[in-house]
Amino acid sequence: MYPRLDIYTEKRLIALGKKRFWKVLLLTVAWSIAVIILWRLYLIHFNRPISHPTCFAFPIFLILPFFPFHAHKTIFGKTFYGRVMSARYRIKRKKFQLTLSDMRNADYLTADVVFVGRNGESITINYKLQSILAQNIYYKPDDYIFFVRGLIYPVRYPIPEDREHICPVCGNFIKVGKRRCGWCKADFS
Repeated sequence: MYPRLDIYTEKRLIALGKKRFWKVLLLTVAWSIAVIILWRLYLIHFNRPISHPTCFAFPIFLILPFFPFHAHKTIFGKTFYGRVMSARYRIKRKKFQLTLSDMRNADYLTADVVFVGRNGESITINYKLQSILAQNIYYKPDDYIFFVRGLIYPVRYPIPEDREHICPVCGNFIKVGKRRCGWCKADFS
């Protein structure tokens, strides 16, 4: 049996998740409506049939929120208690070119973390953000987590009182002993 968070913290986190869920859903719907209106105005203004090659760019704009911004993970996510089954941290090297003659290498850390819920839910997340990997490895195998639909990061519990922990809304570290994020002002005390 998985231990649970205290009821007040759980309700607070679910409320934060719902707030972010509705914000992402409304922004995605507003984006889709704006793209459809602009598409229609383009067709009318330039008097083009819908099968014209330049009209195929607009459906690409319709799917824009789902891939670079991962709105589908927020909208179709689940809320569950679970555990960290595996966490693999590695350093990747990326080459980039500054000028024609200057080629540089940059190392960045990634983490592939597998979360498994008590009802069989399984989510694998690839983190490329520095917040997960900043001072030390945050998610470790066999840690208990609470994954809330709408939030980016699962909450590891019990929430450590003696070290920094991750804000589930924005991913920044919250200082020792604090329950309010200094960056996004999310309060889950």
